Amino acid sequence: MYRKLLIPTISVIFLITSIIFAQEAPPDSVGEVFTDSRSGLTWQKCSLGQSSNSTCSVTATTLTWSNAISYCNNLALRDGKIWRVPQINELKTLVDSTKTSEPTLNSANFPSNPIGNYWSSTSHPNGATTAFFVNFSNGSVGNATKGNFYYVRCILGQ
Repeated sequence: MYRKLLIPTISVIFLITSIIFAQEAPPDSVGEVFTDSRSGLTWQKCSLGQSSNSTCSVTATTLTWSNAISYCNNLALRDGKIWRVPQINELKTLVDSTKTSEPTLNSANFPSNPIGNYWSSTSHPNGATTAFFVNFSNGSVGNATKGNFYYVRCILGQ
């Protein structure tokens, strides 16, 4: 009697345990993403146009704001998870204020990062035609016309 109950019970426990652990994010074995332990945000490791490898080789590409939004919304990393352009407050978390030379973000986490402006999804409150960006050569925040061509780094969305 106990033997008949033990095997199905063990099977159910194994199944539940498998489901719970399957929902955890898999380790980044191919170097496509970086999860910031301070903010908990998960980032695309390489900028658009760079190879998704440990060194992010190849030259990065720039896009207009609307094309950056479209690119991130259609990005296919991590088993179909939803990606997006980061809000300005999220993008600013990448600035390393302890660095005195460019780039102003951690090169170990974002290798071969192009120095320049990166789009945020945050539009400027004074007009629908401008949006905020972070300049990773000096860590500053600015705003520009959405038709400008800047780099983009996507963030795992919610």
